[in-house]
Amino acid sequence: MNSRSRRLSIGGLLLLAGFFFLLRQPSSSAVLYTGVAVVESGPLTLEVVVDPPIARPGDTLRLTARVSNRGGGALSPSVALRLPRGLGGDVFALPAGATFNLQENRIDWLPVVAAGQTQEFSLDFIEELINFAHGEVLALGTYGGWFALMYVTDLGGGVFEAGAATIATVLMPLFIAILFLPLETLAARRGGGKTAGPETSSTWLMTLFSLPIRLIVGGLIGYGLVLALGAYAPHIHLVLITVIALLFVVAVGMITSMLTAITLCLKRSRSAR
Repeated sequence: MNSRSRRLSIGGLLLLAGFFFLLRQPSSSAVLYTGVAVVESGPLTLEVVVDPPIARPGDTLRLTARVSNRGGGALSPSVALRLPRGLGGDVFALPAGATFNLQENRIDWLPVVAAGQTQEFSLDFIEELINFAHGEVLALGTYGGWFALMYVTDLGGGVFEAGAATIATVLMPLFIAILFLPLETLAARRGGGKTAGPETSSTWLMTLFSLPIRLIVGGLIGYGLVLALGAYAPHIHLVLITVIALLFVVAVGMITSMLTAITLCLKRSRSAR
């Protein structure tokens, strides 16, 4: 086994280990996420409570912020509560002295707290969706794209263009073959619209046999197109295979990110039960 194959094998194992880590990582608990945070600064005490502390998409959370003044005079602290993305709520229900910063997704609160008094407000939020900017989603998605890039390079013996040609030779015929699948339906529509029920049911055998034929013909046309461009239009061929290879790399990264996001959603749903 050469060094490139060894690197690809190690990369694949690490990618699988990342998904296994996400699945086996301990779920959130009340010990780790109590939903209560307390900050003290001189005579002031800020307490923020989120109930429930753990939620899944569609759940409602109540945010309560409370400021207590233990000093001998009135104080007006500046409180900034930065919220995670994916929360939706009625920001017009904020009390006087509180505003919502849409750009930074933050609540700015300027309460006036008299000596020995407490000021508080509560606001309900709905967990709308998972944060796709989560570290695991971006990290594993990037690693999946890097793994696909290394795979393409390894196919070409260390040369990206050669590997891109191999990928294009496989994906281009597949794409053309898929385009050939609806030909019979399009021809039927142009030939006179819909047929009667018995006539349609009697042609199912012909359709069954024509599907692999259309796939083979489309694949041969796509393969011949790639070879023809390589022989008679090398510059166009180089651009085509490069674009297809880069789309392949991006698609692998996106699929990896989607699988990671689905894994996080399943994990969140399991921990919220």
